Amino acid sequence: MASRRKRSGTERVLEEIRKSDAKRIKVAVTDIDGILRGKYLHKDKCLAAAESGFGFCNVVFGWDVGDACYDNATWTGWHTGFPDSTVRLDLASYRHVPWDDGVPFFLGDFVEASGEPSAVCPRQVCKRVLARAAKAGFKVLAGVEYEWFNFRETSQSLAAKGYIDPEPITAGMFGYSLIRAGQNQPSHGDGARRIRSRNSVLRRHRSRGSRCAVQGGGEGDRPAVRHHAELHGKVEHAVSGL
Repeated sequence: MASRRKRSGTERVLEEIRKSDAKRIKVAVTDIDGILRGKYLHKDKCLAAAESGFGFCNVVFGWDVGDACYDNATWTGWHTGFPDSTVRLDLASYRHVPWDDGVPFFLGDFVEASGEPSAVCPRQVCKRVLARAAKAGFKVLAGVEYEWFNFRETSQSLAAKGYIDPEPITAGMFGYSLIRAGQNQPSHGDGARRIRSRNSVLRRHRSRGSRCAVQGGGEGDRPAVRHHAELHGKVEHAVSGL
């Protein structure tokens, strides 16, 4: 029953891909450090790969996070020429990437030429551990907590500094701040500009209104009073839109 449901789900995913307007599919694998590495596949190639897999250079198991190749690797390396290894799509990982025009996305797992799971693929290692835990009667749950520092740098500026003394986005340390998180949001800058603009309009209004009262010759000067009222109405309308 479970295998029939899985097959039905797989068929629905493939049918959705066939009917979609997408011309390319984004796929990703995990490298030796568990970092996602990926590329685009043409939709037709992706549909074919769902059956037979596709090739992905196994250099991802022979370099570090900066793409510097190891000189002491045995599974792959310069001695093997970093050939392609077979990757099988995990159709259950089907997603859309919202910041990439909603492109369809899949994770993939490395397999050996025999079709067996690759011994060095992090996702395959994880699956083996989960299977062992399930066999022992355990259900594994995991959570991730991310902690990081924000710096006012680009990858180019940081490299130019030799990755030394990056400029913090705020000065000093202050955990759980209610203010700092918003100081560098685009909306914060827009809001500040809107407030400054509103205050500027109000200052101009008050200044011009005072001049009208003085130049009009007193409270009984109706043209000055009418001008003041009209100006006040215009300012209120302008401020309401800020």
